[in-house]
Amino acid sequence: MMFDIAKMMSQAKKVQDQMVKIQDELASSQMEGQSADGKVTIACNGKFEGWNVQIDASLNDAATIQTDVQQALEQLTERIMSKTQDKMSALTQGLNIPGLKLPF
Repeated sequence: MMFDIAKMMSQAKKVQDQMVKIQDELASSQMEGQSADGKVTIACNGKFEGWNVQIDASLNDAATIQTDVQQALEQLTERIMSKTQDKMSALTQGLNIPGLKLPF
């Protein structure tokens, strides 16, 4: 089997272009996470930029606020990571580069 460097470089360029497109899509997508009781909502884009935090005025206990913020952040992070992984999996599907495991 011959190794075709030109073909590999062409494929790498396509992947790079698609990665830029995915990063742009993530930057323009708004995602949010919410606490279990719905009293805290945290939103940002898919690159963890442009934060917006909303806390229900009825929350007045520091421990509850802390728990709710943590829940909302965990949900938001999971959603962003899942979306990123889905997009990266679609990008790397079909690539057969020995020793390279994508997405990271």
